[in-house]
Parts: sequence; C-alpha cells; structure tokens
Amino acid sequence: MTRGRITLALVILLLVVTPLSIVAYTVLTESGLQLAVRHIPKRIGRSIIDISEPRGTLAGGFEVDHVEVTHERAHVIVEGVKGRISALALLWQTIEAHDVTVRRSFVQVERYSAELSDFVTRAIGSGSEELVFIGWLTPLLAVAGLVAIRHRRGLALVLALAAVVPCLFALGANLPGYETVWRVVPGLDSTRVPERFMPIACLALAALAAFGLDAALTTLVLNQHKRSAAAVALVTVVVLALDLRVPVFGAVVADTPNRAYAAMQGDGRLLELPVFRPDIHYGSVYLGYARQSPRERPQGYSTIAPPAADRLARRLRGLSCGRGEIPADLGIRFVAVHRGLYEQSGFFGPACAGQAEAMLRERGWHLLARDGAIATYAR
Repeated sequence: MTRGRITLALVILLLVVTPLSIVAYTVLTESGLQLAVRHIPKRIGRSIIDISEPRGTLAGGFEVDHVEVTHERAHVIVEGVKGRISALALLWQTIEAHDVTVRRSFVQVERYSAELSDFVTRAIGSGSEELVFIGWLTPLLAVAGLVAIRHRRGLALVLALAAVVPCLFALGANLPGYETVWRVVPGLDSTRVPERFMPIACLALAALAAFGLDAALTTLVLNQHKRSAAAVALVTVVVLALDLRVPVFGAVVADTPNRAYAAMQGDGRLLELPVFRPDIHYGSVYLGYARQSPRERPQGYSTIAPPAADRLARRLRGLSCGRGEIPADLGIRFVAVHRGLYEQSGFFGPACAGQAEAMLRERGWHLLARDGAIATYAR
C-alpha cells in the first residue's frame, strides 16, 4: 500500500512538475523562445508567416529582427519587434504582453508611395503625401538647362542626380529595389513618406530651369534682342508660376472663437475626447483649438512623439466610449468632447460620444457649455 501511494505521489508530482518545467523552459530560456517560434505554423489560413532571429526570453524581454506576413491581399514586414510576456498568464493559456514595441514597417511606405502618373497629374490624387507634381514646362526647361551646362560636367552631374534620384525615391514601394535600399541604408528605414525627398529635386530642377532660361536670354541678348529678352523673361516667370499651380488649398469660412472652449476659465489641464494615438492626424484638431485655449493637454499630433505618449493614449482610449477612469495623476480639470471627430474619424461606434458624456456626468463632471459639436466639462 505504501509503495502504491509513493508511486501515485510520484505520478502526480510528474504531472505537475512536467508542465511547469516546460513553461519555465519556454519563457525563461532563449532556446525555449526559439523552440516556441519554430512551432508557430508557417501557414495560417491563406497567410504565410516568417519570423527571423528571435533573441532573449519571453519573460525577461525578447527581440525579433524580422517578421513577414504574406497574404494574397497584403504583404506586411515588421522589423525590430521587442516585447515581454507574462509567464503567469501562460499557465492560464493566455498571453499578457506587458510591453511590445516595433520599429516602422514597410507597409507604411507602401501606403504613401507615389506613382508615375502623379508626376504629371495636377491634383492631390490619393493624398497630399503623394503630391509630386513638377509641372509640364518646368522639366522641359530643366532639360534645356542641363544641355546648357553640359560642359561643366561636375555641376551638371550633381544637379542631374539631385533632380532624378529624389524623384525615383518618391516612388517608394513602386520603385523596384527600393525596399532593399530602405532596409540597408542607415536612417532610411525610419522614413514612411518617400515624397518628402522631393524638396531636394525641386531645388535642383529650379537651378536647371534657371540655367535653361539664362541660356535662352543670353542668346537673345547676343543677337541684339534685348527688349525681347526682357519680355521672354517676364512671360516665362508667369508661365512657370501657372505651370506649377496645383489646387491643394481652397477658401474656407474663417474660424471663430468656440463658446465651449471660451467657457473654460482658469488654470488646469485639458483632456479632449475622443482619444487618438499621437501619430493619428485627427489629433491635430486639438492643436488647432490650443490657440484659443493654450493649456497643457496630454494629446496632440506628432509622428515623432515619444513612446510614452503612445502608451498614454492607449491607456486613455477607453474613455472615448465611457470606459475606465481619468487618472488622477494627470491633473485633468477640464474635458472637451468633440462629436465631429467621433463621426469623421470612423474609429468609434455611433453611441460612443453619448457614452463618454454620460460617464462624465455620472462621475461628477458638470457641463460648462456646448457649441455645435463640442461640449466642455469641468469638475
């Protein structure tokens, strides 16, 4: 009987210790991390997953150099994934990530890459980030300028490269081989809008166009056509201005002070709802109202905001739909609810704005004023 009990105890002990040992090996050792990654299916549904070079441990902090997901409708590549997972949560067959960070992914570059047609399209097209229109006459005049300075080989080569290379880079994901260059060239992998190389090309094109115009005017002067030269210069400047015109901006009704913001009197920090991550452009609306109400606010718009700003936005996001508590340590005295942003962004359910205001009233906040789609509260 005693031997049977000992055997039973040993079996029970093995049943308990073995899973714990496996979990400990998986989350506490680097080889366990690599084993776990190897057991992730390479194909899930129609997606093919490739995870390269995992290092560290799940519990202590890990880093993955390259994660690539290929699907018939999308190709996503993420580099520099860092994170840490709760070992205790794994015992309950759940994953709880304390912190996960990734560097910029190439899918963002694909979103903002220009197309060849954008160079000759006098319109914004898919967005201002893809605006690369350089006119129709300006490139021709730049070519004439390149021909005019062809004997000054060094200058001609520098200006030609400065004009052409940024234009090619502006194509981004639509340029064969750009992804490889984006990953290899230091610092380039931190960019997401290839069109922002275009100011370099614009300066070079302007210089080449000036050389082209100068060559034409010099020819007229040498041929005793000084008056014609002055007229040609004037007409060329006007035509170039018209040639480069793009209807990007239009007239709008002048902004007027908002009564809801004017109702906030005295010092105190302001929280504006809905909450957006700092890299979402809708947050720039709050910066616009900062002119009328210049006070500290935990939100705004910046693509280079520190990670702490992103973490705070995720922490506060539930407030947009009436969930969670406004952290006392933020020192928030006022809250502004922008119903227009709820609707325009499309990120929130139709009832979220009402739920957010109901939550504020239930927790002691009182309405200061309502002006159009904006309501302000204080406590």
